[in-house]
Amino acid sequence: MSAEPRPPDAFPPTRWTLVQQIAVAGDHGAFAALSKLCETYYEPILSVIRSRRPEGEEPEDLTQHFFMHLVRNGDFSAAASKGIKLRAFLLQELKGFLIDRHRHATAAKRDARRSVSMDAPGGAAAEAPALVDWTTPELEFDRGWRKALVATSMKDLGRSWERKRTDKPELPRFDEIAPLIGQTGDESQRAAAERLGMNANTLKSHIRSLRSELGSLIHQQVAQTLVHPTGEAVREELAALKLIGS
Repeated sequence: MSAEPRPPDAFPPTRWTLVQQIAVAGDHGAFAALSKLCETYYEPILSVIRSRRPEGEEPEDLTQHFFMHLVRNGDFSAAASKGIKLRAFLLQELKGFLIDRHRHATAAKRDARRSVSMDAPGGAAAEAPALVDWTTPELEFDRGWRKALVATSMKDLGRSWERKRTDKPELPRFDEIAPLIGQTGDESQRAAAERLGMNANTLKSHIRSLRSELGSLIHQQVAQTLVHPTGEAVREELAALKLIGS
């Protein structure tokens, strides 16, 4: 049976909406989208796991376990029905996953000692407050998420620039001008233009164009993590991540 046509005013599918199809039919494209999202946002997940993992757990192994847990147990249908953002969904799932790992680790220690009660001072109950204090990890997660968005967008920008160089080999390599994208002031651009043997105004125009394209790419990356990627919703998410002013 063919899929129903999408209404003209409906949003095109994002990677996040594709992932949510796992809850519906285990769609192959959904798993491919999840794989891409896991690859893109591996680092922010890993950074939180490094700081919150139970003692003795290897962070890289635990990160892989988390993604396997996500595929098997992630409540994608609930996320879809509530319109939850990918960033919020992953952090929520990560919290639950790590709390469970800490509980299992605590139970294992308790069984080994066979003398510590759940209600005894210094026992597992005393550890509970630490498990729900997520202020620092949430900020750390958002910082990692922000870095992942920018890094992925910079890679896409570099590929786009190098494709242009196939037709215009006189253009400088992307790695030669990429550091200038985040710099302000004309001094560094003039020095770079001299080093590259370019007209300073020409280089300035290239940098301005690259900054604009980078902004568009970051906007697209954020849109891929939303259920309804309206312009306003994307701007709100960019502001929440401190990629634009609120």
